[in-house]
Amino acid sequence: MSDTLGYIDLILRERRSLEAALGELVAKYNRSSYKSPELARMIRQLKAEIVRRQKAANPPSN
Repeated sequence: MSDTLGYIDLILRERRSLEAALGELVAKYNRSSYKSPELARMIRQLKAEIVRRQKAANPPSN
């Protein structure tokens, strides 16, 4: 339990924007000689989440 709380505390201290997280994941993916399908999927999902939040924040005007 203590390890979990320490991990959560670390995450909260190192909190960053979705765009920053995406940039870090893309950089990690590009540096790697093995193109992990899991990492590629995470990148796609994070991109989709960023777009979804942008659309929710700026709904089209009618």
